[in-house]
Amino acid sequence: MTKEELALAEQLLLVGSAKKKCKILGGKAEIELASLTTGDQLDVESEMRTVEGTPAFMVHTYSLKLVSQVLKSVTYNGAAIEFTTVADAHQYLLSRPSSLVDAVINEHTKFEKELAAIARMDTLVENFTEAPPVDSAQS
Repeated sequence: MTKEELALAEQLLLVGSAKKKCKILGGKAEIELASLTTGDQLDVESEMRTVEGTPAFMVHTYSLKLVSQVLKSVTYNGAAIEFTTVADAHQYLLSRPSSLVDAVINEHTKFEKELAAIARMDTLVENFTEAPPVDSAQS
């Protein structure tokens, strides 16, 4: 594991959530994302029970709700916008072009895939134990 991956794993295990800064718009802007907690996921799924519309509308609404949960800040030309609530992030995203929102969603998807790879049990055992686990069949 790289130092960055170990730091993310430590955040997941000890804090319960990991954060990462990601470049978007060809590196001209930066966003900070937090990992999606189980509670966040359940909140979004609960909210989606009342949403009606076409399949495309449902997918876009779901994606927007997910990324609103995890978007913590946007920085451009040294000016930062910090989001203290999910509602603030949601309103920001609603007022931006879909291409920008798609870029944020894409970074969130990559971040979640990275966290999933880090959280694989064999990876955690390999990097967070001093000795390999003892196979009970050999005992």
